[in-house]
Amino acid sequence: MYRTRILTFVLLLLPVLIGLGLWQYGRYQEKLELEEQYKLRRQKTFSISDLQAVDDPRYYKVSTSGSFDNSRTFLLDNRVLAGRVGFHVITLFESFNGELLLVDRGWVPGLPDRSRLPDIPDIEGSVIITGESWLPAGKAFLLAEDLWSSEWPKLIQSIDFERMQSSLNQPLQPWFLVLDEQQPGSFQRNFHVVNMPPSRHLGYAVQWFSMALALVLLGGYALFGTNKNKRAEQEL
Repeated sequence: MYRTRILTFVLLLLPVLIGLGLWQYGRYQEKLELEEQYKLRRQKTFSISDLQAVDDPRYYKVSTSGSFDNSRTFLLDNRVLAGRVGFHVITLFESFNGELLLVDRGWVPGLPDRSRLPDIPDIEGSVIITGESWLPAGKAFLLAEDLWSSEWPKLIQSIDFERMQSSLNQPLQPWFLVLDEQQPGSFQRNFHVVNMPPSRHLGYAVQWFSMALALVLLGGYALFGTNKNKRAEQEL
């Protein structure tokens, strides 16, 4: 009965540990590919029209010229930088070719009085900006409904591209431009290609596989070591 319980425990838990290790190793491989893709796409500067011909418009280095629409800005709430809560400033931009896109200008700190929004200075005239194209992985999970005001700037809790485009009532490029540092209208950059580096996923994978190996060794000792001890006691 004792051996049956141990064997059942090992057989139930071992596939779980191995599965978790394989999943983390798979994530490690995905992050490596993503970082390599990011490096390759940043080696050349693209125009907005160049990205219209690609299937995956993420992580390209893009340069364009035009002007910001200072009257239409989204403030993405609850963005944390160095332990401080603030906003990502996302403003509508129109290129000289008439292309409209949303530009993530970076992070600004929130005010002590959370009922007040920070003042966002206007960017006057024509500018040349450089950044990287980006798309969110998916819609964020929210505990409550994300209510938007009818006034500008609009305080939002998550990125919802279709809703943002609908509120602007104009067709947009199907991606965001995240400004590089020291660009006209840019604030503090707070953008990461991956939220967890590949090395951490590899470390987690090693931990799960090590636990699986330890389980096999402990199970083997409990099953076969116990029998050896009993035989030794009987011989005495």
